[in-house]
Amino acid sequence: MPEPESFPVDLSKQSVKSSGADIFPEYLDNMLFFIKDNKELMLTRINRAFNARCDIITQSQVLQALKCTIYTKRNWRILGTKFQDAYYLCLAEPIFQAVTPEASQTERICQNLETKLKRFLYSDTPKKQHLRTERDGGKFYKVFQVEMDELTVVYESPMGAARNRVKNSFTDCKVIPPLYSTHDASRFSQSDLELSWWSECSLNGVEEICVARPKPSGHVDAIELISSASLIAKNSEKWSVEKCNNCMIYILRQICNAMEVNCPDTVYQFEYDCNSSNIIFGANYERSEMTFIADWYRRILKRE
Repeated sequence: MPEPESFPVDLSKQSVKSSGADIFPEYLDNMLFFIKDNKELMLTRINRAFNARCDIITQSQVLQALKCTIYTKRNWRILGTKFQDAYYLCLAEPIFQAVTPEASQTERICQNLETKLKRFLYSDTPKKQHLRTERDGGKFYKVFQVEMDELTVVYESPMGAARNRVKNSFTDCKVIPPLYSTHDASRFSQSDLELSWWSECSLNGVEEICVARPKPSGHVDAIELISSASLIAKNSEKWSVEKCNNCMIYILRQICNAMEVNCPDTVYQFEYDCNSSNIIFGANYERSEMTFIADWYRRILKRE
């Protein structure tokens, strides 16, 4: 944690330019490359082909969306393919957006401020705040394996947290969005924000969060260190961890049951409408622009 004399921090002096990429441009490419590089760990040989040593291969964004489904007014769309008896799931842009442009703008502001805050906290030279780069750099990813109601799930997650080697734990940085007007204040829900923090932390194994409340000017007067567990107790009347996890497992079961065709070209689409609380699904059985299992990966699994 920075020394008290380091404050206030002026995050406006740091410049972060987005790469302009889509929100989820990689689909499952990171996981497929990880499996290719770790065949002995991830694959098992059956007859003359290889199968994944798990039931579901996915991203943390998919699991986070499912965890928060019953408590947030947000649509989602999941693409799924069944290949060699494993289910591959990735998040795509929903066809019908429930998030308002103002809410999307607030999310972008938070992401931008969090990137700046991390650069300040994680930097070897935090006093040099005039850091300017053309765009945000690459990301570190970590692969997790968990058991969910007899389902073995392997997922990749971008890790923006710093590791505390003494405690052997991870600490992330989060920002409470600055309120530019009374209209912004009426629309802001801290319980929803903290549900998002908890769901992300629970998937990434993060135990502590550095929370900043920047002013509209970009100045941060202090940073509060909280535990991810404290979010559960604080919001016990707003949302339930048990219901979040049960909802995620239930939807994963329904998705797997619906995906009957075992073919890398076939892509199922699962579209959740938060207004009706319904999930609609369909399938494209031919190779198309939505097909996301790469040819090189198919050759690895079917290699004789």
